Amino acid sequence: MVVTNPTFTSGSNTVSNVNATLTLVAFGPEYTTYSKDNFYASFSPALTRMSIAANGNTTDTNWGFGFRTALGKEWWVSDHWGVGVAAHVSFSVNQDSGSANPPTWTGWGATLAFSATYN
Repeated sequence: MVVTNPTFTSGSNTVSNVNATLTLVAFGPEYTTYSKDNFYASFSPALTRMSIAANGNTTDTNWGFGFRTALGKEWWVSDHWGVGVAAHVSFSVNQDSGSANPPTWTGWGATLAFSATYN
């Protein structure tokens, strides 16, 4: 996931539209279950890593834990093709890779996705 101009909070200070780009990378399995009406729910626990780039500088985290969950619906449009829509929520917790007492980064994102499936 890539976010431009994210909102940044440190302690009690919040800054919106930070002139930066935040990148979240996640690797992990996904479990999906479908209802008979093609509604589905997914859960993906993952190893995650974040980085933020601003003003020519990049700061990375160590690998941490995250997950993504999704709820969606697909409709068959032919014998083999389906189209769908889903809402995703992602979350990640990582320690900063710098300093002796590194801060913890937490991040979350929400997306609306459209899909095409061939079966």
